[in-house]
This record gives sequence, C-alpha cells and structure tokens, in this order.
Amino acid sequence: MRTLLIPASCGLLLGMSLSAARLISPDGLRDTLRFRPSHALKAALWALGTAIAAMDIDRIVPLPLHAGTLTGGMLFGVCAALCGFTPGTALTGIASRKPMRALCAALGCLAGAWLVRYVPTEA
Repeated sequence: MRTLLIPASCGLLLGMSLSAARLISPDGLRDTLRFRPSHALKAALWALGTAIAAMDIDRIVPLPLHAGTLTGGMLFGVCAALCGFTPGTALTGIASRKPMRALCAALGCLAGAWLVRYVPTEA
C-alpha cells in the first residue's frame, strides 16, 4: 500500500496540473503547438524555464541521434498535433467530461507501445 502512495500522489498532481493548464482538451494542446497565447503555452514555457534553471548543464551529455529517433520524434509530434493528446494528457482526459476522444488516443498509445517490440533494432 505504501509503495503505491507516491506514484498515486505524483499522478494526481500531474492530472491537477494538466487540468489547471487546460491541457486535457485537444484544443489546448493544439493551441500550444501552434504557439497561440493560452494558459497551456504559459504553463509549458514556465515548466521549460524551471527545468532549465534546475539542471546542471555541465553534466549533460548529448546522446547521438539516428534516423529512428528523429522519425519517432516527428511521428509522435504529428500524432499529438492531429489528435490533440499526448500519453499523459490522454490519461488525464479520460477523467474529463468528454472521455471518448481521450480513450481512443490512450488506446493508440498502448497499441504503439505494444507494436514497438516488433521494430528491428541494431545489434
């Protein structure tokens, strides 16, 4: 029971933060990706600034990029823009007033996570 308390608390805090930033609606995420002024864009820029300020930049070692990383990142970004959900916002959106769109996005995320094991990797 105690081992579930911290992850459950973090999930609740994430859900409350996403709801306050209005990121549980697809329009909120789309407005953020289009750089339209919104609560979600302000929250994203605030979080990015806080993360950069908290990082120890001298210890960051950039990993090499390869075609799979770039392709996956572009696919993730395009799909997030089209459906208006990321994995975290989809799970939060399921608890909202219109859960069907979020449920479809969450099922798509789960299907993608299941299918990734069939992608050939470099040995």
